[in-house]
This record gives sequence, structure tokens and C-alpha cells, in this order.
Amino acid sequence: MSLTLKNLKLYKQLGLVVTKIHRNLEFQQYPWLKSYIKFNTDKRKAATSKKMTAKAIKKSYIKRHVRHSAFTDALRGKQQSSMARFKTFRSANHVISTVDVEKICLSPFDTKRYILPDGILTLAYGHYRIRDM
Repeated sequence: MSLTLKNLKLYKQLGLVVTKIHRNLEFQQYPWLKSYIKFNTDKRKAATSKKMTAKAIKKSYIKRHVRHSAFTDALRGKQQSSMARFKTFRSANHVISTVDVEKICLSPFDTKRYILPDGILTLAYGHYRIRDM
């Protein structure tokens, strides 16, 4: 008995009325990817890499100042946001100068998405459907 037949029996038990069957497929299922999935799962469990990203913030600032606990605090809402202050090089009209930069480093808020009324789906800011709401 295939999974599809089990589902059909369940739906009929729940009140589905079958009026017409268009096509009948017969197949056998077997876990042909089981060893591959298990291998990858075990490798992921054994991995020690802790990849953290803070976009548009210099890598040197992240290495010296940002710790994993700051990421978890920001995601869990314990910390509203943290500011990053550093110096960088900028070029304007072929003149290179150093500039003091202050940016939001870690924030639990996604400020580039518009949350739809259902509270689940989002649209990018500037999307044409936002004007209709």
C-alpha cells in the first residue's frame, strides 16, 4: 500500500466523496537517499563553524568587538540594537579621505520588509502592491 492510497483512505474517512479517478499510478517507495542524508546530518552536527554576519560592517570591527552572545541577545530581543563606530576610507572626486562611520551593527528588526496584515508574509519596501493597502 503506497502513501497516496493511505492519504486517499484518510480523506474518504474524513468525508471526501470521490466522483472520478483520472489516473492510477503504481510505485514502490524506498529510502534511496537515507545514507546520504544521514552522512550530511552527522557532518552538520560535528561542525564547529559559527558563522556570524553583520552586513555592511567591517570585518576587522566584527573580529575585535562583536561576540556571539551579542548576536543571540539581539535575536532574542534582550538588546534593541548595537551601534558600530569605526573609521574607513572614502573617495569623493578622486580624493581619498578617512571618515568616522556610525552604523547599526546588530538589530533584531528587518527594516527592509513590509509585514502584511496576516503577520506572516512580507514584501520588500517599494513593492507595487504596498500602495494598494
